[in-house]
Amino acid sequence: MKIGKLLLSLFCYSATIFAEQDLQGLVDQFKKYDQPQFQYEIGYKTSAKILGSSPLLNNPNIDRYISLVGKTLVKNSQLNSYKWTFIVIQSDDINAFAASGGFIFLTKGLLKELNSEDELAAVLSHEIAHVKFNHYIKVVKKQMLAEFTTKSLNEKSDSDLEAMSNASTLLLARGLDKQSEFDADREATLIMTKSGYNPSSLADVLSMLEKKSSEKPQVTSFLLATHPHPTQRLQALGACCADAFAGEIRKNERTKNRFDSIVKAKI
Repeated sequence: MKIGKLLLSLFCYSATIFAEQDLQGLVDQFKKYDQPQFQYEIGYKTSAKILGSSPLLNNPNIDRYISLVGKTLVKNSQLNSYKWTFIVIQSDDINAFAASGGFIFLTKGLLKELNSEDELAAVLSHEIAHVKFNHYIKVVKKQMLAEFTTKSLNEKSDSDLEAMSNASTLLLARGLDKQSEFDADREATLIMTKSGYNPSSLADVLSMLEKKSSEKPQVTSFLLATHPHPTQRLQALGACCADAFAGEIRKNERTKNRFDSIVKAKI
């Protein structure tokens, strides 16, 4: 199954739990949304839905390696309030995405295009930033509030549930707003720096996506439909993070060799 279809259902669970609540119930649910455990439960359910439709890469060495890199980024950024899980799925699409509560997904197609552990850290850091900022949770909350304010609070029907689910699906198809993506890119450079990774590797990943968008549009179409174009992201990144990219760039041959032997040689 194409990764785009999987992502369309990523937060459907988030929409349905509000279907038949009164306003006070909505307020109570909003409070729950701010709790890491509740966010984890949502992420767990949505992740189970994704994994029920898309196979895992099923390479324990790659799984352990990516989890190690991801949890290093999390630890050094003091983001331990979530139970982080890093997952690679069997898809040729070039993409990565996050579910609430600390679930991070990468596709095999994306891994094949990365060239170093620093670039892997850049991708993971961007998705970690989305979770840190609760970007998807905030959008779902706004969507649900809009649904309740445009309808009578006494209306409780399946059509309301269907409308809210459809609205959430449309939102996911559009992706987050540009500013959320720019914010995640900026935060990713900080997360990488704290763990000793080269923050300019994020620019390398964006340059790769920029190139692949014309070379392989069939595997980048959903990514481009849900994100600002890589050119825009590069421009925003340069404007906000020039200081992080300044100075001599040191290549880490040890992590490069580790990435090549564990990922490049096996995927």
